[in-house]
Amino acid sequence: MTDDVLEFINSHKCVFVNGPAGSGKSYLIKEIVKSNEGLNIAITSSTGISSTSIGGITVHSFLGMGVDTDVEQIVASFKFKQKLVDLRILDILIIDEISMISSNLFDTIHNILCYTKRSTLPFGGIRVICLGDFFQLPPVKGDYAFKSKYWSLLKPVNMNKIYRQTDQKYINLLNKVRIGEIDEDVISILNSKLIDKTHKLDDKLYLFPRNKEVDAINTIKFKEISNLNEIKTYHMDLHNTTNFTLIPNILKLCKRCKVILLINLDQERGLINGSVGIVKGFMGDLPIVEFENGITETIQKFIWTSKDKTKRISQIPLKLAYALSIHKSQGMTLENAVIDLKDCFIHGQLYVALSRIKNLDGLYIINFDKKSIIVDEDVKKYYKTIT
Repeated sequence: MTDDVLEFINSHKCVFVNGPAGSGKSYLIKEIVKSNEGLNIAITSSTGISSTSIGGITVHSFLGMGVDTDVEQIVASFKFKQKLVDLRILDILIIDEISMISSNLFDTIHNILCYTKRSTLPFGGIRVICLGDFFQLPPVKGDYAFKSKYWSLLKPVNMNKIYRQTDQKYINLLNKVRIGEIDEDVISILNSKLIDKTHKLDDKLYLFPRNKEVDAINTIKFKEISNLNEIKTYHMDLHNTTNFTLIPNILKLCKRCKVILLINLDQERGLINGSVGIVKGFMGDLPIVEFENGITETIQKFIWTSKDKTKRISQIPLKLAYALSIHKSQGMTLENAVIDLKDCFIHGQLYVALSRIKNLDGLYIINFDKKSIIVDEDVKKYYKTIT
């Protein structure tokens, strides 16, 4: 199947590779790069955590963009000008996890590439290969990329075989949840994985729909470890502002606590927004973190600055990581996890959470309700046109 898809990709200018979770899209990216040796290829993704798993960077970072989608402001920025040399020699742009790219951002990507290449050709003549699954998490703001006026420039190709899971019973369940097909089998299997809230699973990662619950369980777990270790406290420094980020005002850390990185610190070494690690000790007051990829780093305070440069915030860019939001988990493969579905509130959340886990034995659920299975009708309609 991969060979057929690869042949299709290499015989078309611009392509959308559609595939459910665990269908081998990350492996396919490596094959695309291998089969186009000698060309200048950029591997990017919509989020920091997903870009690491494919050995890339965020599309925002590669294009020298901030959160702005105004092309004139982007191309006038110092960040963009630093990227111009790489952009002008670009042959192929790969964008993974396309479901979280908005139509507005997709328009901007097209227009930036045209500006860079000084060309009116689609995407400035650059081959664009998008991969993802619109049945997974949507953009935080705005419409789906398939509603962009430039989306029709991409030819769709489908990957259907699942590799992450091998249990056909679980694969069938995931396929049904993905498209919102709720039958007795789905309800029965999910109910069989329900556990009581008081059931202790200390070694398991918890996934929640909202950050509020993530913060609560991280606090509980931290208290258990901090009873045996000295606590270091870090206060946010504010200049001419209140906190305009999601960074904690007060951060407490201790040796052996689990943390997640909140900035793209060093993308080349895989230290990105979403990297998880353990605090091994402290150098002075600064935490030394051993990340899951084997890199050990002393984490310095980071400064966030407003666009007009008048407001500044500085803090250690870490938070506790005994639990993660479902958003942060997209792109991961987990041996096991406890999924709490209270307040599951957007399209694709349940499917993303379930499809992280390799088999049913590693799945534990709290607060399941069939209303947690939410599928956007616009996505269903779009898929009828490509499958």
